[in-house]
Amino acid sequence: MNTIAQHCDAVAKANATIYGLAASVFSSDSMKARRIARRIRTGTVWINTWGAISEDFEEGGVKGSGYGYLCGPRAIEEFQALKVYVEQDHTQSAH
Repeated sequence: MNTIAQHCDAVAKANATIYGLAASVFSSDSMKARRIARRIRTGTVWINTWGAISEDFEEGGVKGSGYGYLCGPRAIEEFQALKVYVEQDHTQSAH
């Protein structure tokens, strides 16, 4: 793809799907690839590669491709719940 219209059309088609797990952008211009990747609504965008996964980075989908993350701090947060305790000390008298 060489024109802005073609790039916009590709991004629009990628974003028109109900899924959003991952996408790949291939380009010899890494800055252009990053600009396009930022516009694609998926949990992961690979640039000049496909399917690279690692336990060192978070993975997650959007839209119909799931909720939540695998690996990383956000994955751990999925299994945590905030609990607040409020206790009044009745042993002290009010002055």
